[in-house]
Amino acid sequence: MTKCFAMYKFGLLPLVLMTLISCKMDTSIDLYLGDVDEAMSKSNTIFTSGILSVNITSQDECIKNKDRILNIVSKYVDVVEIQGCHDRDLDSYLDFSVRYPVSTNLTNDLIQLQLIQLENNIVDVQYVLNRRKFNSLNAEVSREFSSDIDLEDSTILLNVINDLRSNKLVFVNAAFVNGMPAVNDTREIRRRDRLKIRFSDVHSSSVSIKDRVDLVQIANMN
Repeated sequence: MTKCFAMYKFGLLPLVLMTLISCKMDTSIDLYLGDVDEAMSKSNTIFTSGILSVNITSQDECIKNKDRILNIVSKYVDVVEIQGCHDRDLDSYLDFSVRYPVSTNLTNDLIQLQLIQLENNIVDVQYVLNRRKFNSLNAEVSREFSSDIDLEDSTILLNVINDLRSNKLVFVNAAFVNGMPAVNDTREIRRRDRLKIRFSDVHSSSVSIKDRVDLVQIANMN
């Protein structure tokens, strides 16, 4: 797996060059169904919690450079706090607790969830990337660390949380739901339940090419 923020020394040169080799930028977003109902009925923007993770070469490099990375990331996303350096899947990550917007309208944020009303009161939830902001972020990363962010290698995780008093239906495709594969699947989500949905690389590729991708559709129980 590709590593990010690798450090290399060249001979006896006093300078250490930080190199970012095709960096992953993983997103995890909490989607509360109560927020979906409010955003749809009032056409306003609601901010939800989430995590933005940057793949780092090692724990040591993460600790050394987290303030540097924070200085860049905080210009483009609403960072609440640094969650710290963690090892996952044989890699190290610097995790940031952030706020993601959920809205029926397009916002000026780097990443948002856009809600689109379909027929039969079905709500389509789309992951949207602001290409202009991403290009600015990527340019700054390239200047500072001599490489680019790889959207196709990055992952998208959606935690759907039912904080309503009624059950809902969630339509999902090409993903893992609570660890199990789902292809054109429909899941009932009961009150106070949650679905942990990890999307495939097809979704990441779509974001890389089209700046958006359908994640799930939400419907009322008949």
